[in-house]
Amino acid sequence: MRITSNTFGQYLHWFSCTLVFIGFSAILITNSYFTSVSLGVFFTTLYFIFGDKLLRFSPPRSVWNIFAVIIFVYLAYQSFFGDLDLVGNAISFVVYLQIVKILSPKDIRDWYQIYLLSFLHILASTTISSDMTFAVPFIVYLIVATWTLTLFNIRLQQETTSSSSTRHSLIDRLLRSTDVVTPRFFATTSLLSVFIMIFALVIFFIFPRISMKNFLRRVSPKQDISGYSGEVELGTIGRIKENNTIALRVELPEKTIDNVDIEELYWRGTSSDYFDGKKWSQSTSDRHPIYVDADDNILKTKYPTYPGGKILEYSVLLEALNTPILFASDRLLRVTWDKPLIEKFLRRSLGIDYSDEYGSYHFQSTQNFSSDLTYRAESMIGQPDAELLKLVDNSNIPYSLKQTYLQLPPLDKDVIEVLKNIPVQGETVYERARSIQSFIENNYDYTVDVQDIGIKNPMRFFFLERKKGHCGYFSTALIVALRYHEIPSRQVIGFRGGDYNPIGNYLAIRQNDAHGWAEVYFHKYGWIRFDPSPASADSMTLQGSIAKSFFQMTDYLRLRWNKYIVEYDLRSQANIIEKIGKHLSTWIKGDNSKDLDLTKDSDEEATIKKISFKNLILMVSFFLLPILGLLLYLFIKKTHKQGIHRELKETLRILAKKGFKKERFSTIREFSDEIEDKLGAMPSLNHLTNMYYEERFGNISHSQGEWQKQLNELKKNLRASK
Repeated sequence: MRITSNTFGQYLHWFSCTLVFIGFSAILITNSYFTSVSLGVFFTTLYFIFGDKLLRFSPPRSVWNIFAVIIFVYLAYQSFFGDLDLVGNAISFVVYLQIVKILSPKDIRDWYQIYLLSFLHILASTTISSDMTFAVPFIVYLIVATWTLTLFNIRLQQETTSSSSTRHSLIDRLLRSTDVVTPRFFATTSLLSVFIMIFALVIFFIFPRISMKNFLRRVSPKQDISGYSGEVELGTIGRIKENNTIALRVELPEKTIDNVDIEELYWRGTSSDYFDGKKWSQSTSDRHPIYVDADDNILKTKYPTYPGGKILEYSVLLEALNTPILFASDRLLRVTWDKPLIEKFLRRSLGIDYSDEYGSYHFQSTQNFSSDLTYRAESMIGQPDAELLKLVDNSNIPYSLKQTYLQLPPLDKDVIEVLKNIPVQGETVYERARSIQSFIENNYDYTVDVQDIGIKNPMRFFFLERKKGHCGYFSTALIVALRYHEIPSRQVIGFRGGDYNPIGNYLAIRQNDAHGWAEVYFHKYGWIRFDPSPASADSMTLQGSIAKSFFQMTDYLRLRWNKYIVEYDLRSQANIIEKIGKHLSTWIKGDNSKDLDLTKDSDEEATIKKISFKNLILMVSFFLLPILGLLLYLFIKKTHKQGIHRELKETLRILAKKGFKKERFSTIREFSDEIEDKLGAMPSLNHLTNMYYEERFGNISHSQGEWQKQLNELKKNLRASK
């Protein structure tokens, strides 16, 4: 049963054009090179519809070749003297070159080049973006490429094995045939594609490799997120809360997630000390570089700790932001980066800018090394016990600290009156600060619907007019009140909470989780968090169970794609091999109580310590030996075939000297029979023919001496036949 009455030639044309379409689409979905790729799609569409009729209006091949050279020279000049974007210009060149090939006259060699260029487009898309969407065009490309190359090879074999006199008619008959592309053809080639994908995955996961992202300067486009550079207007956070783009993901240990209140997790970014009445800023620039040795990749901080503090270990996967800041929960104690070997070779230290005054860390070179954005951290979360804070005496804090953190902008008389009438209770700094916070919490309402207040005074707007605002207004109001009552405080910008993804056991922290809060200075303990915003006010997760589950699954797949495909390297291989070894050991012992889950990370640092270089080589060799054995077998088989072909060539050479030349379309048996029809029975020739078929298809070997003996007999028979 046939699918349709479409011919072999039509299918080959459609599949070839589809292959080109997929190559262009792989680049198009990255939102790059839109103009050139759109031109490619347009001209490919025309060729898909009109076929070779379109080429009637095409200039000669030489004109297209000159045009391609001009494009190459221009882009080469741009790469070295213009925009210096070597990778980008190389991608542009293969796009334009494909357009030239589509519009110019084509022979067999040109189709080879068109298929190769389409594959280069697939590869080019990976240098532009490492997003999971690449998998879709790649899988479709693999299937269509199998169809296309199978049909193309059938045509090529027909063209190269037929005689010149019959070639045209045979090719024409093949292109018009309708019995080649059948349901069986699609089933067989699709199954072949599946085997190719499985084999490719096996090779990908077991061969020692390094993360390729370290060779590329290009990283994902940076998210535009305001407020983390140290300067933030009061309305900024309200605008951020309208954006649900994921800014970072935090993976927590499996046992930790049940013992932590997600809403009480604060992800600190940076702080500000100067308020001019409308926006916060940093009054000084005290950042200084600190360097982390590439061999250790460990950053230890000097934040003060307190008795009874809870330690939280977690991994952060930070998206590329326009402000490359290191986010951490509460009091950051330690950060560790797992750097690929190639990056350790390329740079000896990791550069971080640290601000003592504002307690923030900023990356120096994420445009070159995006692996900076993935790190493991250890923090002390929560707050010191209230009874400890009540004992703190702030009377001896430095004058410079008071001068900086008691600064206030000019305030309206009515606002001052409100601040003066706040019922401040207690004798200690902690009690007074808590009473001021309680006043803010109990007398003002939370809302993110704060329209542009124009030239109005934000504090008057919040305290007296609207009496509503988002976390930026709440924290600023609290700080203004604290400073008015001689309590040093500052503004902090970061994130709060996050959307727990149960599929991947991690928190997806979005831009609309952005949060602002206050910090109050306590001698000996440092800066302590005070947050007057309602507990669940900033929680703006996706609504709807179906939609939420869909987005959680999509984000989980994207996370795993980045981790096990984009960032997969020798360390990841060691981790997976260790887990497989543990599982096999457990299975052999008969303990199947624990299921193997390769998507969850064990303690990688401990794993790497346990796996010595020697053991790693042994484990990798365990998987490589079967493949190496297969390659050795294929090499021996190929060498054996080369020996057969050598003896065959010698036989044909002897016969050619006597005027018997084999046509390309005839088989060895047909050629042998043709000679015997003319010269009579020749046992040596018949014996040589049988030896060839036995070795070629029967895996029966014959010695070199036997071949030489029969060749000598053939020469005698040919001389005797004169």
